[in-house]
Amino acid sequence: GTGHAASSAQEVFEGLGLEALQIDCRRPIQEHLDILNSYRPDVLFTMPMILDSLIHTRAVTFRPRKIIVVGDVATPSWKAHIVNHFSLQRSDLLDIVGSIEVGSIAYECFDCNSYHFDDHIIPEAVSPSRWFGEVDYPADAKIAVLTSTARRHFPAIRFVTNDLIQGFTQRTCGGKTYFTFERMIGRIGNELKNGEKISLYDVSEAVNKFLPGSRFDVYK
Repeated sequence: GTGHAASSAQEVFEGLGLEALQIDCRRPIQEHLDILNSYRPDVLFTMPMILDSLIHTRAVTFRPRKIIVVGDVATPSWKAHIVNHFSLQRSDLLDIVGSIEVGSIAYECFDCNSYHFDDHIIPEAVSPSRWFGEVDYPADAKIAVLTSTARRHFPAIRFVTNDLIQGFTQRTCGGKTYFTFERMIGRIGNELKNGEKISLYDVSEAVNKFLPGSRFDVYK
């Protein structure tokens, strides 16, 4: 992957006592395949768009036991596709949420089927109409505004992420109360980051629903 997640991933995994190997995402996809098929990792931590590129080659021979994804919007239908492709249990595919500006934000919880905000995050949810009056989203779609109690070099205080979330609330899970949300929709506003503005998996799902069997690709 790219950014802060790729920079710290190897350090985190090695800190857990795991053997870790990092692949430069700028290298050709065939190099990714050669390394992965040879190394055969038990855990794969990557971005949905990279995982899609690997699967699209139809040359993947390794079968990870766990997959962790970060970066793009991972929709329910996409998760179901990945689980089926690799013959995994749903709990073997973990989606986590982060950003360059804030760092680690939230992670998927399979006990209460929601995303838990990390302990260092104080989240707020604001209606999109407050800043974007022309948009029309479901009533429970909110912009995440985040404060981090952990950042020092680049403090995040009521940082407006422009990430749209649904189902923002507090709930008790495992005897502890968390700030949670049910789904990340995408990103609103003028800022465009690959995979964040609109989920191409949602578009693909819509195309497949109304034109079953049709192939849908996006090219830069």
